[in-house]
Amino acid sequence: MKTGWLYLLVITMVAIPVALFEIWGMTHYKIGWGASLPSGTSWGKPLLKEVPFNLVDPLLLTRYHFVMFFVVVPGLLAVSIFLLRKWVERPPVTGFAWILFIIAGDLGVIELEDFLFFVFSSALRTPYPDALVQLFRGEANWHSYWMNFGFFKLPAFYVWLPPIIVSLLWTESIIGRGKH
Repeated sequence: MKTGWLYLLVITMVAIPVALFEIWGMTHYKIGWGASLPSGTSWGKPLLKEVPFNLVDPLLLTRYHFVMFFVVVPGLLAVSIFLLRKWVERPPVTGFAWILFIIAGDLGVIELEDFLFFVFSSALRTPYPDALVQLFRGEANWHSYWMNFGFFKLPAFYVWLPPIIVSLLWTESIIGRGKH
């Protein structure tokens, strides 16, 4: 298996349960469209009052999001990659290469999980049956920046994150595997 296939397999394996977990959580705790987690709960408290460069709304960087995307997801990625490494032609061999692969994987899960939230919400008809339509209209109000493609919109990070991921994977392949 090529490393690119490993990457896609691993981020998909992690993103699907995370998206379904978030759908379950929003349905179970009756969190409204674009509403933040209840701030009275330990998980719903914002991690920072202000976020550098204003890439995300501070209300979206909660303790839940920090633990999920900086602890749980990287941990799941590391375990998945470790277990599947024997099926890869040239797996990463250095610690730095593994770190780059996991960072790229975390970013990929963040993007894929976000998109799958809309897909699964629409497919399951819960908690937001028209979530995918609303995404393409640019109505997901927790996304701050949008790119307009004429007849549909996408959150800007759907467009600028893939080149970052590709550069991380490219750097990882050069540094982590030596000459090919």
